Amino acid sequence: MLKGGVIGFGRMGVTHYSILNTHPDVQFVAVCDSSKFILKNLKRYTSLKLFTDYRKMLDEVEIDFVIVATPTIYHTEIV
Repeated sequence: MLKGGVIGFGRMGVTHYSILNTHPDVQFVAVCDSSKFILKNLKRYTSLKLFTDYRKMLDEVEIDFVIVATPTIYHTEIV
């Protein structure tokens, strides 16, 4: 089982999450997003660990892969 995280849970983050979440060997464990509205709803309906700082997510959660779904301008800094 691969444990994953998502950085950026807007349109593309949700799309990638939804597709990969159907794979039997993938389990998402964390999401990072700057939107408190998105995080509030994820907290209500999921057991994902939630973050507003991707560095903190990477430090605190044991994950095998991460999807970077932020606006393209931020990809270089994150990766």
